[in-house]
Amino acid sequence: MSNSKLTWTDATGPTLPDGYFVQMSDQGFEAIADPVDEIPVADDFWNRNVGYGVETVTLGGLIPEVVYYFKIFSYRGIGKDVVYKINGSVPEVSVMAR
Repeated sequence: MSNSKLTWTDATGPTLPDGYFVQMSDQGFEAIADPVDEIPVADDFWNRNVGYGVETVTLGGLIPEVVYYFKIFSYRGIGKDVVYKINGSVPEVSVMAR
């Protein structure tokens, strides 16, 4: 098994997110559905919540030579009050696990 580490630069501006929701797929970007407001997603193999200011996440258990696709959504609020930013540009990246 392999690990992959993603890093990014935090958002800036007058309204900052409380965190980031990182979704992963081995089927392509189109297989990653937009998260739904007021429905928080718990961390698991495919999903990770990362606090504002952390700017990195390490994902483990990846199969070598498989391409993994990631989308990073910012959000405000927690629990039933979570609101995801799905409009505009959602960062996407793909990585081949080594």
